[in-house]
Amino acid sequence: MSNPLADLVQPAARPVRMTILGEAGTGKTTLACTAFPNPVVLRFEDGMQSLGENAPMATPVYRTMDEASAFVKALAEQAGEHEYKTLIVDSITHMCNSVVEPEVLKSDPRGAKNLAQAHGGYGAGYAQACELTRQFVTLCTAACDHAGMHLVFIGHAASETVEWPDSDPYQRLTLRCNKRYTQFFVDDVDVVALLKLKSNTYGSGERKKLKTDGTRILHMAPSPASVTKNRYGITEDIEIVQGENPFTFIPSLNNTKEQFA
Repeated sequence: MSNPLADLVQPAARPVRMTILGEAGTGKTTLACTAFPNPVVLRFEDGMQSLGENAPMATPVYRTMDEASAFVKALAEQAGEHEYKTLIVDSITHMCNSVVEPEVLKSDPRGAKNLAQAHGGYGAGYAQACELTRQFVTLCTAACDHAGMHLVFIGHAASETVEWPDSDPYQRLTLRCNKRYTQFFVDDVDVVALLKLKSNTYGSGERKKLKTDGTRILHMAPSPASVTKNRYGITEDIEIVQGENPFTFIPSLNNTKEQFA
C-alpha cells in the first residue's frame, strides 16, 4: 500500500476564477476585458459596445446552452492552437434567466408556464435548471484548467433579504438570478468582486441624498451587505484608476499560460 504522505505537494499558483457583479452600466465587462490577459468573451447578451475598437474577440450572442458548451469544449480541445488566456462569460444573469430557465420550460412535456410547475412541480423544474447551470460551470472550470486560462463570470446585482436564526432580517447585494444558482458563482470561485460607484450622503434627517463623482471602486472583502469574498486577504476597497490594473494582487495574473500547462 502506497504512503499518502508521499503525495503531498506545495500548491502552485493557478489561473484565477472570479465573479464580477454590479449594477448595469458600471463597466463590469470593460473591466474584465481590460484587466485580464488575452480575453475571449462568451456572450449571452450584447453588452460590449462601450469597448469600441478595443473590444476583444467574442462569440455570437448564444441562445442555447448547447452552443455555449460547444464553444467552451473547443477552447479546451484547441488549447495549443489559440492564444486566449481568459474566458469571460457575459453574463451569467442572462444565461440563467434567459437561456437556462426557458430551456427547462421548453422541455416540459406538459408545457408548464413557470419553473414551479415544470416537470411535475415540487421544485423539479428548478432542480433541472440548477443541474444545467452546474454542468456548464463545471465545464468552464475544467476547460480553463486544461487550457491554463483565467475564468471570469459577469453578473448583474440585486438585493435580497437574508434571514438567519440568530439575527434580524437584513438586505444584502447578490446576483440577480434565482438564489439556487448563486452557489456556483460564489462558492466555487476565488473572488466575488462588487463593482460600484463611490458615493457619499449629504443633507440631514429624511432628506439625505446620495452623490457621486463617478469614481468606481471594487469591493471584495467579506461583508454582511454583499456576497463578496476573496482568497487573497484583501480587506480594503480598491479604487478603479484609468490605465491601472486593480487585480495585481493576484499572483497567477503575473504568470504565462505555459506556466499553467
